Amino acid sequence: MVNDYDAILFDWDGTLVDSHAAHFQSLREVMGEQGIVVDRDWFMSETGMSTAESITLLARRQHVTLTLPLAELVRRCESIYLDNLDHVREVTAVVDIARSNHGLLPMAVASGGLRASITATMAALDLTELFDVVVTREDVAAGKPAPDIFLAAAERLNVSAGRCLVYEDSEAGIAAARAAGATVVDIRQI
Repeated sequence: MVNDYDAILFDWDGTLVDSHAAHFQSLREVMGEQGIVVDRDWFMSETGMSTAESITLLARRQHVTLTLPLAELVRRCESIYLDNLDHVREVTAVVDIARSNHGLLPMAVASGGLRASITATMAALDLTELFDVVVTREDVAAGKPAPDIFLAAAERLNVSAGRCLVYEDSEAGIAAARAAGATVVDIRQI
């Protein structure tokens, strides 16, 4: 199947790494200080969104005015996450796909996460060398479910998005990959 494509694009959180518990804990802690409740079921249903988008949506839905600037809340979430990298694990079945195709096809991480968190996690798990490109929410105008992240990753790999195979774990990410014209593998089904 992989041989039918010109490149492979991987989502990061939930796809290549099991980082949801660490991200949930950091968001819950920081939002709790703002008087905002973060429910685990809600968090899991909204994976694929950036931290900033999650904070904004939570505050709006719970009718809470944030007492700190959004950038500071995001920074605090990321700091707590980075302090908990020892709780993040690779998703072996998906990382094995990346390892087996390393050097055979161009590969990129295309994530709604922050570059600093992704690169720190990559280094901690010894995954950095597997990927030619890392595209994050910081690199594009719109996050998932918009196709921007996948389109940018394909462009940086110098391939058509329609010739990319994408591995994803969220509804927003699957919608984004499809909107980009890529073929998608929902890792929840493998």
